Amino acid sequence: IARVIAGFINSGRPFTVNENYVESCMALLPHLRPSEVGIFFTSDGTGLIELLDVLARYNHRCTHLDLKHHYLHDVTTTTSDDILQHVQPRSHLVAFRGHLSAESLSLLPPSLESLCLAVNNEDHARRLLPLLNATLTSNFSK
Repeated sequence: IARVIAGFINSGRPFTVNENYVESCMALLPHLRPSEVGIFFTSDGTGLIELLDVLARYNHRCTHLDLKHHYLHDVTTTTSDDILQHVQPRSHLVAFRGHLSAESLSLLPPSLESLCLAVNNEDHARRLLPLLNATLTSNFSK
């Protein structure tokens, strides 16, 4: 069924995925031409790592990664670190919103144009700022 449906939508144009369509999207991705994909999750990200792995396997590019739940709600207990590690460097990620530990700022790619990071307290901000400055300076000099 997925192959037949893919034949009708197989344009190679960018498309978006949210948490309501992860399983459907993963069934379609093997049958679609490589495309740019924007991922917009308002929930905790269940199934997202598997989705990113399928995107990579079939040469799709994750260009937007919006983890609203991590950005707004889980800033003291959850980071987006593991998820960002699964975005392939060749994806040309241009927009990211989430919550990262200071150690994971180095995962941000040079292609990034828009960044929204959650900061959970002053200590987190003190650790983030110098590393963020170094990461951005390094990325812009490339």
